[in-house]
Amino acid sequence: MLEKVLVEAMDFLTADGFRCQRNGSVFTVSGSLGRGWFRRVKIQRLVMHLDPHVGSPQAVPEGDVVVSLFRIPAGLREELTRRGATWLDLETKERSDHGNELGEAIALHIRRYGVRFFRVKSSIP
Repeated sequence: MLEKVLVEAMDFLTADGFRCQRNGSVFTVSGSLGRGWFRRVKIQRLVMHLDPHVGSPQAVPEGDVVVSLFRIPAGLREELTRRGATWLDLETKERSDHGNELGEAIALHIRRYGVRFFRVKSSIP
């Protein structure tokens, strides 16, 4: 089900003019930011994590957004926050307080299915 929701979100982003590619559990989203002469392409990666046994931070690929169907352990949450990634934990309905454009778009898309996330403040300053 999560895979279907994320593929649908990528379809919406594609309709809005972004390029979306999928390679296994990693979605790459790129699009132009800015106006006029100062346009630049920004690339963000979304990682879909479906493994209920999330062990070490190395088990999760680098990404700007990590969406997990199962609980993300506290240590991994802290590591993702250190990396500057937004994380969404569907089992506990929690998300990182830190956000980025792609993370906000995905959280809003998942809200269409009735899932509301509680923001969790990080202990990292």
